[in-house]
This record gives sequence, structure tokens and C-alpha cells, in this order.
Amino acid sequence: MVSRKPKQQPYGAIIKSGAVGSILSRLFQRILHNLGITPDRYEALMARYIQKAASLPDRKEGTSRVSLSKELLKKSMTWKTFLKGLEFLYVSKFEIQLRLHNEEGKVFYCNKVVMMNQITMEGKILSEFYLDIMKAVGMTTDLYNELMIRYVNKACLTGSRKDRAGVRASLNKELLKPSMTWKTWIKGLVFLTITKVEVSLVLTHESRKVTSHEDTILLDDFEEDDLSARDDHSKHEE
Repeated sequence: MVSRKPKQQPYGAIIKSGAVGSILSRLFQRILHNLGITPDRYEALMARYIQKAASLPDRKEGTSRVSLSKELLKKSMTWKTFLKGLEFLYVSKFEIQLRLHNEEGKVFYCNKVVMMNQITMEGKILSEFYLDIMKAVGMTTDLYNELMIRYVNKACLTGSRKDRAGVRASLNKELLKPSMTWKTWIKGLVFLTITKVEVSLVLTHESRKVTSHEDTILLDDFEEDDLSARDDHSKHEE
């Protein structure tokens, strides 16, 4: 079955639910709202961004106002596009602060600071952050194996031994990649039995202004099928 591309939404529309990528789209729309970005201001920023992109020799050809605007206003967004959105808003540094709740009611805290001009591989940010999260939850070899058995049992209720081995091998490979997609990162949180994530995104703008933006992710909203299926742009995200 051919998956459909995420639809573009009207500027300023509120995203309440959707695919895993809708989390990032919702957060980006919230940032625009919090910053008071009007449609006119959005267009001015777009013109400035395109002009800047055209002047850089290492920029890929084909960057245009239409293509970028479509990416930033889609209902589902990749991690790479989200970072492009922060660049569009002239963010020089950001810090992600997480409050993670698991099924047992335990709460874990983790944060990561990223300098925009030091990003070499978008997915590496997520893979490194995930390793930090595993340390925060007190990951051990025994706990990892216990969580893996639990995840496989839940994902393969009626699967054969071969199916179960395939799920285990696939997840092991995904979680240990040096570059991780947003979908895999979310799957990794589900693997850790995280049910709710309170996110605070602190942005330092090139003007030195600092702004904070919050959101809550309920991981129970996503089924295993949502996390397993690859969308049209996940292959480009790493």
C-alpha cells in the first residue's frame, strides 16, 4: 500500500492529533504562535531565509519559498524539517528539557543542549539524546533484555518464533544506530515503557532573545503499527 504524503495545513492551524510526525508539527505551530509570528511576518522571514540560503555555496539547489513553506506547514514533520524550521526562525541554540513518566508512575529528567551551527547529522542528535535517556532511567543489561522481551511480546501477540526474532533484531538495530529518525526515537521511548513526555524547548535566538515552549506527548496515542510503518520522508530524515 502506498502511503500518502502529509497534507499541508492553513497557517496557524492547531494540530491536535495525527501521525508521530504531527508531534513536531504541533510544536512548531506552537512556537510560531508563542512568538507572535503573523502571516506577514512569516512571509518576511521566508524571503529572508531563501535569500540567505541562495548566498551560501554549500546549500543544495532547489531551495524555494514554495517547497520550504509546504514542508513547514505539513501536518506531519520530520526531525530534519523541524530543525530547518528552527533555522528559519533564526535560532542559534536550543535546549530540550524532558520530564518522562513511565507505566509505574516513576518520573525521569533529561535535557540536551544543541548549537545549531555545530549540527553535522540531524539524526545523531536524537541517537545521542536517547543514550542519555537510557542512562537517566538506569538502564542495565538485565533491564534492557526484560524490556525487549516485553516489547516483543506486545508487538507479536500471535506471531511465530521467527516473527518475534525479527522484531527483536530490527528494534536492536534501530535503537543502536548512530543516527536515529524521530519515529524511531518515539519507538525507543515506548520500548522504555514511557507513557507521557512533558517537553520544554528553550530557544536562544540570534538576537539573543530566549523563549520557552512547552508541549505534552501522550505515547498511548500511538499504536505499534504507527511506529513500524515508514512514511514517505522517514528515509530522508537521518
